[in-house]
Amino acid sequence: MNIKTIRSDIMLLLTATIWGFAFVTQIQGMEFIGPYLYNGIRFAIGSVVLIPLVYFRNRNRVTSSNPKEIFIF
Repeated sequence: MNIKTIRSDIMLLLTATIWGFAFVTQIQGMEFIGPYLYNGIRFAIGSVVLIPLVYFRNRNRVTSSNPKEIFIF
């Protein structure tokens, strides 16, 4: 098998796993907090994870003259 094929399969499995656990965590989370706070926390966690990934993936394209590019997806 090609290394790209294996990597793609692993990423697809990881995505399906995260998606599957999301339903369980939503049910458990809604027992303790409200929907707006829950979605706000989800958004904050997603931002904390996504911003460094975008920064390190695009660090060759971000110049010192315009560092705000990391926040434009």
